[in-house]
Amino acid sequence: GFPSVHHKSFCISSNRGIDGVSENVVEGVRAHFEVLRWYQIADECCSLWSKGKVSSLDVDLNGGEKVDGSEHIQLPCLIPLDQWAQILQQFLKMVVNSGIVGLFDTPYPYLAPEVLDSADKGRISKPFIAMTERDPKSWAKSRSENHGLMVCREEFSYEKLGSSEFDVLGCIERAYHAATNNA
Repeated sequence: GFPSVHHKSFCISSNRGIDGVSENVVEGVRAHFEVLRWYQIADECCSLWSKGKVSSLDVDLNGGEKVDGSEHIQLPCLIPLDQWAQILQQFLKMVVNSGIVGLFDTPYPYLAPEVLDSADKGRISKPFIAMTERDPKSWAKSRSENHGLMVCREEFSYEKLGSSEFDVLGCIERAYHAATNNA
């Protein structure tokens, strides 16, 4: 097989294991799991914020965690959005430039502008997108049961045209700039 990552799995060799696989590809797989982890952290943190379990008053970057009622809010939910985006972009660039040639499924569609930009800048060959067609009802059912959707609030979406789940980092950048401009 060719080196690829697919959500929580990967294929990097026709043999099991990493024997004979370049260190760059192995590091790319490790970075993929960091991209996935930071994406999942954002998804969980957005859920906590929407339920009112985290507020800007809870931010404590020195203590590592805060207690909100009986729940422990871990530091990743409290880091500034621009810092979260930088961490995610760092790992994303490592994946794209590692020699992995296939990025499938979540979270890569949500990071499409950054994936394409990084691939365009860091690879010899231009990136390409392959799409498959699936039964819409079974796809929607699987998507809603197995994957959360992060969508951009209208006021932070591109030109305020509504949400774009394919530009999470762009949404964060616009929200961050709006917050700092209003501060």
